[in-house]
Amino acid sequence: MNEKEFLAVVHSLNKFKHYITCYQTFVDTDHAGIKYLMNKPDVNASIISWLLLLQYFHSTIIDKPGKENVVAYFLSRLNFPTGEEGVVDDKIPDEHLFTISVLSPWFINIENYLVSTHFPPNLPSNKKSKIVRKSTHSLGLGAISLS
Repeated sequence: MNEKEFLAVVHSLNKFKHYITCYQTFVDTDHAGIKYLMNKPDVNASIISWLLLLQYFHSTIIDKPGKENVVAYFLSRLNFPTGEEGVVDDKIPDEHLFTISVLSPWFINIENYLVSTHFPPNLPSNKKSKIVRKSTHSLGLGAISLS
């Protein structure tokens, strides 16, 4: 049973790899056996391939036993009508995936100015002088006048 639970963790990380790559990820599970499988010295080839895939992510597996892990506790208590397997719909609507907003780094205008010596369009003059001032400090140069 531990291998199936470990496969569920690996599958979910692999499914969302485009969104969690380069981010710290925490996986809450109520199965301490997964940590045993990760540290087991003699494992089969499939577990080795899963462990190699897990190394791609910056993830931490946290063991939350029983009622502390409310999601797993709820899912383990679901009752399906007899004869029904409980089909899991793992499709995520696109409108939910693209709601993540990414802010540009604070130094992007300075970096663009240093590379191309052009300012973003419709930028007020006080912002332009601020970019020039910050770029000269970052290069260690003296004051450069705007011409």
